[in-house]
Amino acid sequence: MVYDTVGVYEYVVPAGVREIEVALVGAGGGGGYVACVFPVEQGHSYRVVVGGGAAGGTGTDGRVVITPAPAPGTATD
Repeated sequence: MVYDTVGVYEYVVPAGVREIEVALVGAGGGGGYVACVFPVEQGHSYRVVVGGGAAGGTGTDGRVVITPAPAPGTATD
C-alpha cells in the first residue's frame, strides 16, 4: 500500500499478516528515508500521516509504503 498524497489515512492489517515493513520517505528536496519491520495482528488499524513539502519549495510530498508480510503458509490478496 502506497500513501503519497498529503493527508491522514487508516491502514487495517489484513487477515494472515503478522508483520509489516513500513518505509518512510521524507518530503522536500533532501528528504530522508527509513524502513522498519513491525509485528502486527490482523484487524488492528494504524493511522498513517503523510506530510507535505515546504510551501514554495522544489521538493515533493512525503510518502509512506506499507508492505505486509504474510504468515508462513498463508496466502493474502
